[in-house]
Amino acid sequence: MERAGSYTPYPANSMAACASLYNSSGNAVKTSGEVSNTSADYFIFAYTSTMGGTGYHAGGYVKLATGSGLAQFICPQTGTRSSSNSSRAALLSSLTATLDRAGNYPTNSNGETYGSGLLVEVVGDMPALISAENADGVCGYIRESDLTPATPAEAAAFMETLVRTIPLYDINDNVIGTYELDATITSYNSQFAGMSIDEVRATVANLTA
Repeated sequence: MERAGSYTPYPANSMAACASLYNSSGNAVKTSGEVSNTSADYFIFAYTSTMGGTGYHAGGYVKLATGSGLAQFICPQTGTRSSSNSSRAALLSSLTATLDRAGNYPTNSNGETYGSGLLVEVVGDMPALISAENADGVCGYIRESDLTPATPAEAAAFMETLVRTIPLYDINDNVIGTYELDATITSYNSQFAGMSIDEVRATVANLTA
């Protein structure tokens, strides 16, 4: 997310981003959690640590302050070097079969929606419980609301460590393990001031290569 070509930075806590990597089953195996600009800034982006092998699919969202709060924008099919468009389309087709006839996520015994975060591209929003697999190979669900720090103080603490552990649930909200949010983020302040959009994109491409 950028404010390029302007010398006025975005105010603190007015930008946020979250990135995820999904495996070939549609489970989130790496998630940055939501990171934000805890001080005035021109630019912020988030990405996860890497995974070995192939067959991973990237996704995420950004948020930008509006007059009524933070508006969320989904970033479907973000760039990835480990998965082709055709394999992603095949996975989405398979995952879509888990939706109900109206194209909505199924719900658990508590009335909460659940499913793969990749299905945001089909449904339009994330499920309350996102299918995930932790570092120990335990499959379950992470809560969408757990991706967002609850307070500015919590957000600032997360930005200091870039690591935060959240619960891993089964389909009915029972805790079955933990899931580590693992972010790699950069806030560059004046480095991007005055750049054109194309210059910002070229710089970011070099930073994440």
